[in-house]
Amino acid sequence: MSSRESMHPDAVETSAQPEFKPEEGLILRGVAALYPFVERFGLALNPEDLELMVYEVLKHTRDYRGDATREEYEEIDRDVRETIESEIERQPQRFVFPDAPDADTN
Repeated sequence: MSSRESMHPDAVETSAQPEFKPEEGLILRGVAALYPFVERFGLALNPEDLELMVYEVLKHTRDYRGDATREEYEEIDRDVRETIESEIERQPQRFVFPDAPDADTN
């Protein structure tokens, strides 16, 4: 299984919303665009993190139809946070950063 396939383990195909499967080249281009930010700001991200970030951005911009409502922005926020939590549950060892502040304290 490629890392791209692992980015959306809970994705299911429905008639209303088919599973989003971007081409690998598109994900790699997105990672290439993000990497300078990661490097410059010293972010503790591995390639899978960057791929997940690119995947989520592409997934939530593919149906762009103009300005979104507040509810749509909140839905995007919830969806991405659920994806992050799902990834943490699936691979908890990947998300252990000893010097990172606890996300619950903010």
